[in-house]
Amino acid sequence: VRIKMRSAVAATAVLATVVTSAVAAEAATSHDPYPSQQQVDQAKAQVQKKLRSVKAIQAALAQAENVASAADTRAEIATEQYDGAMWKLGLAQSASRKANADAKAAQARVVAQRTSIGRIAAASYQDSTEFTSLNAILGGTTPTEMLQRSGVVQMANAPMQAAFKNFQKLSDAAQSAKVKAQSAELAQQTLAGQAAQAKDAAIGAASAAQQTAQSVASQRNVLLQDLAAAQHT
Repeated sequence: VRIKMRSAVAATAVLATVVTSAVAAEAATSHDPYPSQQQVDQAKAQVQKKLRSVKAIQAALAQAENVASAADTRAEIATEQYDGAMWKLGLAQSASRKANADAKAAQARVVAQRTSIGRIAAASYQDSTEFTSLNAILGGTTPTEMLQRSGVVQMANAPMQAAFKNFQKLSDAAQSAKVKAQSAELAQQTLAGQAAQAKDAAIGAASAAQQTAQSVASQRNVLLQDLAAAQHT
């Protein structure tokens, strides 16, 4: 805006200066104190020529400013995108830590319940043969396997059945927590990659904006010199 106003003022100055100087020059070379119509027309033509030159310089200055402004805007957008990516990554990291902690806690509850089942078995069956058989049953890795071994369903009492049901519930919860933790970790890795890309884009945009600003500043200096020359020729 400042450049446009300055150029407009310059154009007005050119008009006044050229008309005065051109007419005065023509009148000075003539014995007639009043300029002829031809002299006036020639002076007007010179003014229009200079005005066209000033307008062209003005347009070039405006274009240079637009280029610099666009580069700055791209750099700002890239920086905002990087900030947003880092914010999302922070949330994902927190979610991943929580999911992993939940998975560990769920697995610990499964282990504790297996221990509880062992204590119930030891208290309920004192006969060594039955106890050995029950040990084999407890060797199952899942509640289903444990219930299927050696007909334990028929010989399990109410506390044992309740313990098995709780064990199944805790096992399912632990598996679900494990899946959530894995998903959270993958999401974190994806967002970390996106944040890295956004960072590179922001750095590149900032560098490009700086180079554009330097180029525009150099171009502006040349155009302002041309504008000054157009005003005084």
